[in-house]
Amino acid sequence: MVNGGYIYNSSDYGATWTARKNDITRAWQAISSSALGDKLIAVLSSTNYIYTSTDYGVTWSEIVGNGLVSGLTLNDAFISADGSKLVAGDNYGYIYTSSDNGVNWLTRTSAGSRVWQSIVSSADGSKIVAVDNGGYIYNSLDSGASWVEQTSASTGTWQSVAASTDGSVIAVVSNPGYIYIYRPGLPIINSGSSSSITSNGATLSGDIVNTNGINAVAEGFEYGVDTSYGKTVSASGSYEIGSFSNTVSGLNCGTTYHYRAYATNNFGSGYGSDQTFNTAGCASAPFVLPSGIGSGLNDESIAMNATRDINQISTGGVNLLAYIGAQANFKTPKSSINWQLGDYSLKISDLDLATNIITLKLDSQNIILQKGESKEIDLDGDRINDLKLTFANIYVNRAEITIKSLKGEVAVIPVVINPITPVVVVNNPVITPVNTTVKTFVFTRDLKLNSVSADVKELQKLLNAKGYIVAKTGAGSKGKETNTFGSATKAALIKFQKANKINPASGLFGPMTRKVINGIK
Repeated sequence: MVNGGYIYNSSDYGATWTARKNDITRAWQAISSSALGDKLIAVLSSTNYIYTSTDYGVTWSEIVGNGLVSGLTLNDAFISADGSKLVAGDNYGYIYTSSDNGVNWLTRTSAGSRVWQSIVSSADGSKIVAVDNGGYIYNSLDSGASWVEQTSASTGTWQSVAASTDGSVIAVVSNPGYIYIYRPGLPIINSGSSSSITSNGATLSGDIVNTNGINAVAEGFEYGVDTSYGKTVSASGSYEIGSFSNTVSGLNCGTTYHYRAYATNNFGSGYGSDQTFNTAGCASAPFVLPSGIGSGLNDESIAMNATRDINQISTGGVNLLAYIGAQANFKTPKSSINWQLGDYSLKISDLDLATNIITLKLDSQNIILQKGESKEIDLDGDRINDLKLTFANIYVNRAEITIKSLKGEVAVIPVVINPITPVVVVNNPVITPVNTTVKTFVFTRDLKLNSVSADVKELQKLLNAKGYIVAKTGAGSKGKETNTFGSATKAALIKFQKANKINPASGLFGPMTRKVINGIK
């Protein structure tokens, strides 16, 4: 273009030029082209007009108003690569921008009213640099909405400015003076400490030490099990100099992690140094005791010195998993009373872990077993074995005893009532029926002083009937038997035991006495 002349353009790399005379001569001040050269912007230094072309300069549109104030003396203008974003600087005025191919304009007052000598933008129009002749260099990272005064180059009689397509590299020239090259710096970052460390998470800290003139748009941390990191946690916004932190989660327990802080501005990212932390150790898995290995159908566990009912013992058996002092109460059939159920208790009296020998107390019997050994037990003294005990295993200090019945589960035999038998008297035509009904009660449980049950009442009846009188009158006397095993019952029972040579005659109604009584009835 010629100040006071025409605009000229070339399509053969400058070999030949064409004057666009339809625009007549004007005081052309500056011109800028899109990447393809089809869109142009030109400004005058003497009027408030801006001219644009969308056909390689063949025709031009004169723009006035639409946000442009009157009396402009524009020094420079620039157009983005696609031609959609335009910017122009006024001499002793403001900067003006358009984002719709020059149709409408905004006055950018935040940069101030200055002698805008030269102006340029990145290819996408988002980053703009303008120079104030006699003042500072100014840049915008948001298409002119806000501006930062760059004081590092001081003031100058700036004449012209140029920028790379991404806006990161800027060149300015001063008259008189030098050419200055500027590349906005990356944020300077310090990696801080780690805190609140657990088995699967931690809080990481960092600092933006210097923004290098441009606020960061993101800050955060890279982290991973080595210095390749691989994972990121971050936040977005506008960040100045200062501290920041983020929490990371989903980490592996008992692991060393590397991390570094970073912040990003429009020109790239700055990083802090590598730091490490160790997550807390892994929690132990809940300890679960192993199941029994014996041949019983199910396991029954009893703690040390505890007592539990383990119900009925069948031929299938039970694996008793218990500790020293533990006692199991159970029912099992016994041969002497037609295999009806009796009540028993089995206690672990001693467990020698050095020799793998266990001592058991089954009611009044002491039974010693080596690990792996089995014994069959006669519960009622009739020389028929009723129960089998097997010392199956030891796990640490827990013994395993498999208990099995040798006859299986049987029902209680019901009371037997003999039928009425008629008696015929010779030489007497009258037949007189005689009631010979005998009601048989079978004793199945042990009784002792202070026992209370229906069995006690039946025992008192039997003792009174056999002449071992519990009491002559009152409670316990014949016809007034009770369910309570008192001292009178014990005294009568001792007389019975002595008469029947049952030793010891202690007044305890146990297996030997039951066998005798059940046999004589």
